[in-house]
Amino acid sequence: MSIQRMKEYVLGDMTVRYVTDEEKKSVGLLLFPSDLPLNDLPCRNEKIDSLIQLKLCGDIYDEAYAMGSSMRNAETVRRLVYKRQEHEAKEQTEEIRTYLASGDGRYQAVHHLLWKKGTPYVRIFCSDDQTNRRRGKRREKQGK
Repeated sequence: MSIQRMKEYVLGDMTVRYVTDEEKKSVGLLLFPSDLPLNDLPCRNEKIDSLIQLKLCGDIYDEAYAMGSSMRNAETVRRLVYKRQEHEAKEQTEEIRTYLASGDGRYQAVHHLLWKKGTPYVRIFCSDDQTNRRRGKRREKQGK
């Protein structure tokens, strides 16, 4: 399976590169210094590690079951497919939201990457799509 460059953003001295597989199902993230010459994608045949890791009760664990101590790459994650990505640049901040959903529409999740201009780091967190919608409604009410 071939890894392909999906989108790239320069945030200060950092580059955020989103990668995907050829079916555009899995989405991964590379974060590296902008002055590092990484034009080629390393390990093109490597499997992408999903941006979002979660496991719903009842879904099976990954084939590499770790005695219940790891829920990484569970069936729940393998069902996630890329839906869309939004980039919001404001005066002092930038936010990149990547939306993934199960193929059957049972659940959706959002990966957030936030950068405050001038800082040497990014903040990353995930939310379910319902939480994201509620936050958007709160911002609208607050006039933000």
